Amino acid sequence: MSGIVNRTLQGITDPTSTLWLRAAAAFEELVLAGAWLALLLAVYLAWKRRTGLIEVTAVLFALFASMLNKTDIWASAYGTGRILSPLLVLLALLALKERRLAFAFPLLLFLPRIALQYEAQLRGALRGRL
Repeated sequence: MSGIVNRTLQGITDPTSTLWLRAAAAFEELVLAGAWLALLLAVYLAWKRRTGLIEVTAVLFALFASMLNKTDIWASAYGTGRILSPLLVLLALLALKERRLAFAFPLLLFLPRIALQYEAQLRGALRGRL
């Protein structure tokens, strides 16, 4: 768990001179919270000894992800999202299956940062239309 722990302890190191960069940095912290929540939900599933296919796969994938100790993997929403996407999808499937929104929260915490990346393209497209 040294990668995600070190990333958590480091905090934001990127420049935050503009409003967009400050928003991106804040959303990166949401992504980190989503990563922690995904791992904690997998621990919860293991603790409750859930043995369904989705649950076991989520726990095994969380174990794999927890062994990734390079801090740069955990440094951005894109790196973390690539690594944790199977776990995020499994938890979202579990949320749909059980109708429990708590399992969808990790994925929902990733979405604002990813959406922010498209802000400039959307603004340009809308400016051309208006």
